[in-house]
Amino acid sequence: MEPWHYFLAIIAGFVAGIINTLAGSGSLFTLPFLLFMGLPAQIANGTNRVGILLQTLIGASRLYRKSDNNLKHDLRYILPCAAGSAVGALIAVSISEDAMRITIGVVMLLLLLVLLSNYNSLLKENDQPIPAHRKNIGMLLLFIIGIYGGFIQLGVGIFLLSLLLLYLQFTFKHANALKNSINFFLTVPAFIIFAINDQINWELGGILAIGQMSGAWVASGFAAENKQANLWIRRLLVAMTLFSALKLLHVI
Repeated sequence: MEPWHYFLAIIAGFVAGIINTLAGSGSLFTLPFLLFMGLPAQIANGTNRVGILLQTLIGASRLYRKSDNNLKHDLRYILPCAAGSAVGALIAVSISEDAMRITIGVVMLLLLLVLLSNYNSLLKENDQPIPAHRKNIGMLLLFIIGIYGGFIQLGVGIFLLSLLLLYLQFTFKHANALKNSINFFLTVPAFIIFAINDQINWELGGILAIGQMSGAWVASGFAAENKQANLWIRRLLVAMTLFSALKLLHVI
């Protein structure tokens, strides 16, 4: 690679690390970059997981350390997503993602309407109690999101954050920490499957990871310590949902 390629990779990774930690869809920056560098789509999809794995580990550890939430208690939400990820990754190594991109783009537009209709309610101060059957449905939805995350990853943070905020009724602070933890654990099985199938470019993945880890470090500190963080995360979530939908549908 040329020296300027390394620079671009770190910048793309840094931006993606910030966006992924606070909302989701940082892969809108890293996947096009990997394709621009000449990687086939499947290799780009696998290579993208290197930075995501390390970035979510840093983001989740910092956010949990700076909050009162218990990771052991949240494992019940993490495990269904991780299981779904293995299923999605097995699908991804053998088929094209174009049809799924269009489907997810339409779903994201519908999700945007839901987010806007609940815009002010996103700023709740405490986790809200919900009935047991709703939690069980939430587990099933997490498994489905895990399948999608294992398949392509793009936008999975938006789906996770929206589910945790709107359906499971967590606060932004708790939902953001849990989202990053889920993202880490659902990336692990997908990462292993892509590695076994030799669908990772380790050089590019490692350079991107440097930028993504740096972005996650900055973003997690902001989310944990800034009093206006919830407001900005809410705005970024809506903006990235719209941008992701338009990008997936090839409008932009």
